[in-house]
Amino acid sequence: MQVRSFIVILSCFSFISYSAEKADVVDDSIYTLKLMLASSYQQFATRENVYYGVAAVPSLWHSFDHDARYTALFKQKKIRKHEELISDMGIVLTFPVIPIVSYSLSRQLDDNKLFNFALEYTSSVYLTLAESALISFVQIHERPDQSDLSPWETKFRGDSSFPSGHVVPYATLLFKTFQFYGPWTLLPTGTMFYFASKERIKSGKHTMSDVVGSFFLAAFASEGVRKANHYKDNHPFYKWIWQHDVAVGVTYYHSVIGPRLTWYF
Repeated sequence: MQVRSFIVILSCFSFISYSAEKADVVDDSIYTLKLMLASSYQQFATRENVYYGVAAVPSLWHSFDHDARYTALFKQKKIRKHEELISDMGIVLTFPVIPIVSYSLSRQLDDNKLFNFALEYTSSVYLTLAESALISFVQIHERPDQSDLSPWETKFRGDSSFPSGHVVPYATLLFKTFQFYGPWTLLPTGTMFYFASKERIKSGKHTMSDVVGSFFLAAFASEGVRKANHYKDNHPFYKWIWQHDVAVGVTYYHSVIGPRLTWYF
């Protein structure tokens, strides 16, 4: 796996060398960093994140309350090969591969939408990872299984397993592809996030609340980056959802409280 990952990364860096002749990679990299810094505080001033927050509170409340039950349930089943593969490849595919390939293609094809996707995805994923690393220094709970931890799981974060950094790339990919390319992308990206999350829980490296926390953390960062970038040509379905008036409330089902979002058309 390490050899194949190295080959993929090396190929991507070779691929970007062609586009570097036509684009100022340094300036674009600096802008991406500025975008990440600006969105670190602008994410708290977006209306969309209010709605995500309404959904996040009861979801995390439920997850924390039932972490032990979910862990026991998932660990009864063995980790399947495709789950392990998707979980392992998330780091490689979504850190160097997707940002580099999408950026290179956008420059070669002169595709402004793909260019902004590359910048926003890169900013979002690294902002979310930085935030998840900082939060992990707050001791919320330890990993269910602390054996066989990789350097990725120990050297770049605190002792708390909350939130999961491993599923961040897939969660961010889900939100950004939906924003730029529409709802059809939710199926493949959602499936990859689901399998990666299952592997993390089955292996005992994370709990349900860890992956749920990462999901909403990625949502907050994604919206913050969108606001900071001021890109307007998003997918019509994405704009259709957020450009209508939405009422936030609560609902009850079998004595369980939950969020209620009502769209007015």
